[in-house]
Amino acid sequence: MLLPQSGKGSDAELICKTVKKLLPLGVRTMVKTTTASINFHNEGKEVVVANGANLRQQALANGIDLYTWKGKLMNCGGVGQCATCVVEILAGMEHCSPPTEFEQRQLRKKPHCRLACQTLVYGPVTVKTKP
Repeated sequence: MLLPQSGKGSDAELICKTVKKLLPLGVRTMVKTTTASINFHNEGKEVVVANGANLRQQALANGIDLYTWKGKLMNCGGVGQCATCVVEILAGMEHCSPPTEFEQRQLRKKPHCRLACQTLVYGPVTVKTKP
């Protein structure tokens, strides 16, 4: 949909300024592009995804195995309660959503690790599965 131009500033510019004021700063800096990329280091595979995509869902949809044999039997299905989908972020941690409190407790000794099910990707990220 194209918005009509009106006078000195367009309606589209006004809408963009209003949206920027309403969004928190962290979200504003993350939502700059429409796509992100996930490079799965161990598998040698790169996947282009929508900005804000869930890391676990994208890995499973693209045939990437996140789980050890124990994790395959006892995972929580992606609700962030079992810590079996741990991945190491090799590059691009700044392009990931902030860690949840559960992640901070469970992964306090692994500063570069995240739970794939709780990680949203907003830019280029390199991931090591089964660290």
